[in-house]
Amino acid sequence: MLNLINPSLLLIPKMGVDKAFLSRIQRGFGASGFTWGMEEVAYLIGIIVVATLIFYLIKTLFRLDKYTLANLNMDRIENPRRIRRIVLRSIDLRAIYDIEVYDQAYQEIYKCMPIAINNDNELEVEISSYLDPNLDFKDKNVRVAFRMSRRGKQEFYGFETTSLYLDYTVVRGLREKSIRLLIPSVVNRGQKRGFVRIEPVGAFSMNINIIRPTKDGPEVPLKSFKLVAEATVNDISIGGLNAKIIKNNKKQDFRKNDLIYLHFKLPINDLPLENIPTNFFIKARIIDFEQISSTDNLLKLFFVERGRLNRQTRSIAFRKATWMSFDDLSFWIQAYQRHQLQEERGIKPRPDNVRNIYSAEPLNVMPKYPRIPIKRGPDTPTKEEA
Repeated sequence: MLNLINPSLLLIPKMGVDKAFLSRIQRGFGASGFTWGMEEVAYLIGIIVVATLIFYLIKTLFRLDKYTLANLNMDRIENPRRIRRIVLRSIDLRAIYDIEVYDQAYQEIYKCMPIAINNDNELEVEISSYLDPNLDFKDKNVRVAFRMSRRGKQEFYGFETTSLYLDYTVVRGLREKSIRLLIPSVVNRGQKRGFVRIEPVGAFSMNINIIRPTKDGPEVPLKSFKLVAEATVNDISIGGLNAKIIKNNKKQDFRKNDLIYLHFKLPINDLPLENIPTNFFIKARIIDFEQISSTDNLLKLFFVERGRLNRQTRSIAFRKATWMSFDDLSFWIQAYQRHQLQEERGIKPRPDNVRNIYSAEPLNVMPKYPRIPIKRGPDTPTKEEA
């Protein structure tokens, strides 16, 4: 087939070949009955050269640089053009920045939305939770963390930079307060897991019920579920969880790749969350099952389907799960992370001291309806009244 290829089509000139080296190759292939001539070797080298040139051409056109082909577990991005594209994409996707200021006076993690890169090459981020007028964010070292979706997976970005000052920016026709940030020189992209995983402890510890329906289908009646086992959650994400079985009612044998049903409730406590569903019904696959002792068993589960409760029919409809199916669980995980961070740093907001209304000191309160004095006449009636 190589004899049919015209060298002029490949734009390959005649090239010199070491005859001694070629003869050794020919003797090596002689035993198998396969011999190569000088033309065949020239064609082979030409094909390799052309393939190499095509690869570098594609790499140049599609910018397949080291950040795309690197290890996704952790990337350190230093290319200014690459960093600028990441920032612009976060603006287009309306990512939410978590900004932490390296100053004791700034005791919150501020939730901000990037707006634009202005003419001075400064990143403007809207800050809606800014309340303290004494904080100006002038020349402060800050750390920024945010997440975006890439190739169907959640990626987490972080960088350190400087906040220049606080100003106003027109957003949707309104003047909103915004922080000016320097464009970072280094951005770290972390994806140690597909999703963020937390370990709920203390008042937020969770128990799950492993249940089994008497009949399977797209919609399962609520009364058909029977309790099989109970477990304590060791860690959880929007992709799955690890749990320790604490009670096995039916002496159920759990095997790898089996499908099981879960029911649990999220402990809200004092987390600032609203409209979080009370009950979670999930169909999960057993990724791993480990028996530590005769009483302790560990389950590693992957969420496969999310169940929605229909209150009218008292049934649960299961649909294939995606990372968007667990937005409510994701909000709870983020709120729990902020709560734990505030607990560790001792910056959790506490209520103001309430005055004791039963103290002897009178309260200095202006009544809403002041008392009107009653005008009384003399005790003796007048002539007209008599």
